[in-house]
Amino acid sequence: MRFIAAVLLASLGSVACGWSATFTVTNTQNSGAGSLRKAIQDANGSLGSTIAFAASLSGKKIAPTTALPAVTAENTTIDGDLNNDGRPDIVLDGVNLSAGAGVGLMVQGAPGCDVIGLCIINCPDTGLLLKAAFGAEVRSCYFGITLTSGLSNTNGRPAGVAGEQVELLVTDSAKIGGSAPTDRNYFHCGAPGDGNVGLRLVGSRSNTVVGNWFGLTQDGLSAWSGQNIGVMLERSSTGRTCRSNLIGGEITTGEPNYFGWCRRGVSLDRAHYNRVRGNYFGLAKNRNTALPINETCVHIGTSCSENTIGGSPSERNVFVSQSRGVTIQGPSAVGTQIESNWFGANGAGNGHRVMGVCVDLLQDAGLHTIGSSDPARYNVLAPNGTSQPVGVELWYSGGGARILNNIFGELPNATPAIPADAAIYCVGASPVIRGNRITRALRGLEVLKSTSDPQVYDNRFVDCSAAVRLRDGAQCRLGNLGNTNTTDNGANIFRDIDTWFIYNNTTHAVKAEGNDFDTTSAAAIDAKIWDQLDNASRGRVDYNPLIGGVAPTGGTEAVWVSGATALPTAGGAEIAFTLSAAARVTVTVLNVAGRPIATVVQDRPAEAGLQRVVWNGQSAAGTRAPGGLYLVRIEAWDAAGQTSRAVARLVLAR
Repeated sequence: MRFIAAVLLASLGSVACGWSATFTVTNTQNSGAGSLRKAIQDANGSLGSTIAFAASLSGKKIAPTTALPAVTAENTTIDGDLNNDGRPDIVLDGVNLSAGAGVGLMVQGAPGCDVIGLCIINCPDTGLLLKAAFGAEVRSCYFGITLTSGLSNTNGRPAGVAGEQVELLVTDSAKIGGSAPTDRNYFHCGAPGDGNVGLRLVGSRSNTVVGNWFGLTQDGLSAWSGQNIGVMLERSSTGRTCRSNLIGGEITTGEPNYFGWCRRGVSLDRAHYNRVRGNYFGLAKNRNTALPINETCVHIGTSCSENTIGGSPSERNVFVSQSRGVTIQGPSAVGTQIESNWFGANGAGNGHRVMGVCVDLLQDAGLHTIGSSDPARYNVLAPNGTSQPVGVELWYSGGGARILNNIFGELPNATPAIPADAAIYCVGASPVIRGNRITRALRGLEVLKSTSDPQVYDNRFVDCSAAVRLRDGAQCRLGNLGNTNTTDNGANIFRDIDTWFIYNNTTHAVKAEGNDFDTTSAAAIDAKIWDQLDNASRGRVDYNPLIGGVAPTGGTEAVWVSGATALPTAGGAEIAFTLSAAARVTVTVLNVAGRPIATVVQDRPAEAGLQRVVWNGQSAAGTRAPGGLYLVRIEAWDAAGQTSRAVARLVLAR
């Protein structure tokens, strides 16, 4: 193919008109016969030439005192892997170069060039620059790390001049890495203060980045701390966008990319139709040892559209991060598809690994899809960070966003995950939430602010303290069979909910018709719905009819609370309520998050009528509970086994 290309270009009057040849570098001098500079100059006069290195140079440093000439002849190969073991043997050291003219090696306007087996370090600007280098391949190289000691000697920006380890500038159809372990490139990801990155794609399209290690040391089991960004995609100064690039491959075959201890793994800005799939973020090569990403594994910024994170189950990404898995932020960021990924798990899917917020849609982010209409392409979201772990967070963003068919609160092997603070946390946003399994969360869905009005249908809430909680003027559509649309069935299923099916701390009436509360008893349902019956200033939750059009059975609650107050002289509270029939009673004091603080009465028999019990203000641990707002839960069981529950607010004075 190279021969044909050479003949064709020669017939067209190509400047580089010589035949292919091999030019061997035999010394480390800056210039002259046998130098790398002379080999590049000679290769630029030929088509399809190879720049090789003498065996005596293995492990040696070539440190030019001025910038090397760019490679400009097509199909040129620079091969520094002398023993073909997939590791570099030649060091190109930019320590003597000046900032602003300190690119280690440049390929410019030359299609089909290969860079193999080089260790490029200490360049004040970019280590390797591919400029309009269509179809280039880079493999078996080290960028920003030393050949033998494994120390970081990063390229780019020590003097404030823009640079990175490798940059593709308006370069299309290049391949960085490969599917074989011997194709792997090793990248240091730069220092955050310098704005340096491992690999930067600028206005480049249809490139493949696969099988590389970003931030990991050569053994693949640890990483350098304090690194910046692994891969950055952004538009060029002329407005050419990055699009249709592939970062990764298939996680079950070939060689994935690994990212460790970076500030960000992959960052996109004004980039479109790119795919980030089949990568391990925050894990070592054993896919078990955590090397967490510090800020966010994937960041999607301004004016990004139609990018895909994940894909089929074999194209999933695995995310481990101290903070965020995927962050979408910025105006005109729309159309992201996030599917089949694992958040907060190891590569085997059987163990927790740290994850703060799995997916975060921040201010001005537009319509995005988390999950898929295809149930087989679900994300597994198991947040377990030390500070308020959340599955999906929407913060004044995600207009029309869709959260579809995901699994929250379980590991990929279906074992229970560490409970999250909230599975879905929605502030000032109105997403469609459908078909999800939401388990083991203190709050399955929390909705805040008057601009929120999510549509919540066909989800399964299991083993949550509160399944749905509304506050700060939020609205929520949980099913409305009373309107003209007779198919508006909530179809949400609530199972093993500890405290609240729905907690409506707003003045809005809430339609929650056509749902399954695991009972048809109105008393049992009302006992786990906090609304106007518990506080006259709140809105009523209308859950009639139930799923399938079934009417709730029974009437009002058997137990209700009247006038819970704090008694300053005793430092606690007197709790009053009325029983409609004789029953056994348990009274529990909860904090506003629904967590038990103290049990006042445990399974005590009581007659019908007015009841009074006293709480001494002590917690279950015997400490003095601080003043503030609490909830009092009264549970009663009659002789027939019928259960009823009521809740009242309590202000404890101190």
